[in-house]
Amino acid sequence: MGVDTMAQDPEERQRFSEKIIVLLLTVDAIEGADLTVRVAKKSMVDELEAMLDVVDPQPSGKSLSMKRRTFDMPDSVIQKEIAKGVAQVVQMLENEESSTSEA
Repeated sequence: MGVDTMAQDPEERQRFSEKIIVLLLTVDAIEGADLTVRVAKKSMVDELEAMLDVVDPQPSGKSLSMKRRTFDMPDSVIQKEIAKGVAQVVQMLENEESSTSEA
């Protein structure tokens, strides 16, 4: 998918926006007390929000602290995607942990 295709196709922009939203919600569900985890999470959220602002700009006038959006995706879809994304992140972390403990 090229940028031109997305710019001309509202349905493609909507699909891309929904994918970014799912990623935002998945990243937001990651918990960790470690400073590195929190910093990485904030960085990912900032990048994803910037991408979403390019694909689906919001009206100006909202302060930067009010960047959170209300999403109109069905709750069941969101919950399934979050669960799948969190499971993938947990699996990646477990794989990383087992590979470092074997070394």
